[in-house]
Amino acid sequence: MNIGSLLSRNAKYRPDHEAVVCGDLRPTYLQFNRDINRFANALLALGVSKGDKIAYLLPNCIELLEIQWASAKIGAVVVPLSTGFRPNVLVSLLKGAEVAMLVTSSLLVDSVESIKTELPTIAHDRYILTDGNRQGFRYYCGLKAGASDSNHVGCSVTLTSRST
Repeated sequence: MNIGSLLSRNAKYRPDHEAVVCGDLRPTYLQFNRDINRFANALLALGVSKGDKIAYLLPNCIELLEIQWASAKIGAVVVPLSTGFRPNVLVSLLKGAEVAMLVTSSLLVDSVESIKTELPTIAHDRYILTDGNRQGFRYYCGLKAGASDSNHVGCSVTLTSRST
């Protein structure tokens, strides 16, 4: 089974059912899938491709889930980071993983800003901020707003069962 297609499948067969609850947000499968498709298409427009690594340094939020599902749809690899890591640990992990993009929130943007010069694998236009505008970061909602909600079907991440 294709992991990236699971949400699309639920959006097709259960469009009006709640997909997730995050605070006051309760998107249906159809709404959630469209938002994920928008972010997946925004990633593709930025040049992110299969196998690229997308790190996130976020508290629990709906964007965290969208990043995970959008990455699965396009075959990118997710690198989750703990919000408790110190800057030197973040640098080590991000360099070691050869991350191509980093998504963070305004709560943690100062920590990211302090280490940007030490992260040569992340292009200047691949720092994303989920909840606001700041020079040197792209706005997550702006990226989604400018992208199509059409389903991307090029995911190659597949679950298979092995015969014994």
